Amino acid sequence: MKTIISLIFLCFSGLISDIRIHTVIPVEADKIYVDDFENLYVVAGSSLIKYNFEGDKLFVFDSPYNEKISMVNVKNPMKILVFFENQNNLLFLDNKLSLIGDEINLVNKNLYNGVLVSESESGGIWTVDISNRILIKFNSEFAEEFRKDLFEITEDPNYLFSDNNNLYIKTIKGTVFVYDNLGNYNFKLNKKIYSDFRLDQNTIQYFNKKNQLLVSYNIETEDSTVLKMPDTVSVKNAIQSSHYLYFNDMKNIYVSELINERKDKQ
Repeated sequence: MKTIISLIFLCFSGLISDIRIHTVIPVEADKIYVDDFENLYVVAGSSLIKYNFEGDKLFVFDSPYNEKISMVNVKNPMKILVFFENQNNLLFLDNKLSLIGDEINLVNKNLYNGVLVSESESGGIWTVDISNRILIKFNSEFAEEFRKDLFEITEDPNYLFSDNNNLYIKTIKGTVFVYDNLGNYNFKLNKKIYSDFRLDQNTIQYFNKKNQLLVSYNIETEDSTVLKMPDTVSVKNAIQSSHYLYFNDMKNIYVSELINERKDKQ
């Protein structure tokens, strides 16, 4: 059940700004995601829950095997990728969180423990074999298109994301390597990023939990802007869409509409 709060004041970077919190969703979230339509997706154990920005619960997917969900990719809200790292399984859901096709076991593709996945621009998937540092691309029929050795990467990758015909591979030391859609290495970012991230055009958005900052980093200009989370909440994760800020603590998710948003360069 959602809770409406008319107006509260939060402290952003030392400046008091009024932010309209128009929904508090009482759910303990492991991870949160948002799509281009500002729908919110909440991972809670083996369940994926979809809300609109008003906090209305729309749809729920429960893993039939009670598997813990490791990662979700909502870049294409009509074909949502869900990955279960412990079982090496993945599946796709439609916009109502109904299963599309069968669950796919990566072991059948000779990919065992230690795999990263992300949806590709063609509707297939990218995978990285972590221990062997091999990049593999599958098409929408799950046939292998190609595989390449990641010679440029000398430390273990731990996050994979694709957007704008580019593939981003982050390592355990925060280095982000950028490849094109043919798996060719382009460059690496000058900025270290230590958490999962999403992309909005040329901007990488990620949450710095240690400093409680939501950071937006422009890949082209290398400028960063930050939003400081409220001191009254111990925020686990934060994400921003075009019009709303979503953040969560141990018990709730807060949906906020920024009125006088302050952004500081970092």
